[in-house]
Amino acid sequence: VYKRQVLGLVVLSAELYRMAVARRKQSQEALPAAMGRLLTRNRRYWGGMMSHLGILVMVIGLAGSGLFRSELSVSMAEGEVIELGGERIRFDGVSQFRKENYDTIQGKFVILDGNHEVLPERRKYPRQEAPTTETGIHSTSFRDVYVVLSEFANDRWVVTAYVNPLVQWVWYGGLLAMAGALYSLSSRLQRKKPTVDKEVAHA
Repeated sequence: VYKRQVLGLVVLSAELYRMAVARRKQSQEALPAAMGRLLTRNRRYWGGMMSHLGILVMVIGLAGSGLFRSELSVSMAEGEVIELGGERIRFDGVSQFRKENYDTIQGKFVILDGNHEVLPERRKYPRQEAPTTETGIHSTSFRDVYVVLSEFANDRWVVTAYVNPLVQWVWYGGLLAMAGALYSLSSRLQRKKPTVDKEVAHA
């Protein structure tokens, strides 16, 4: 399925370029303008292609997050570094403080490539006996890093870290597929509009 969609995307891009070049020769338009006219003249067709592209992006995201997901559970002391999924993550210790309705222990982790902070927490609410955990997250277009701060024993914290590649692509693909469907449906509204105007004018 993946290979078919990639091939379809390549064929579609080549076809759009070929048609835009042909239109440019006839109308003397700039290439971007020619592409824009082609995209707006056949909304149903190009909207369907956008939806297919969105599905392709979703498939890539699901494959990346499912096949290449990394996980590590380890006991860490302040200053130690772990390597996971191509990321180096340093533990910089914990801070304790009180919020409005709970007490929290907040861990500080630094993703060394980019110096990004990840701040997981262990919260204790007055009416709950067991603490709750709040996952620390740092996201980019190509991967998500999750860090969970667990139990403390022997001057070390149990830490669980995950690196999920291409998770955001699932969302991007879904939005693109939805946009393509709406763009395709807009062609029907465009066809119906003259009929409505004509009926109003006749009345």
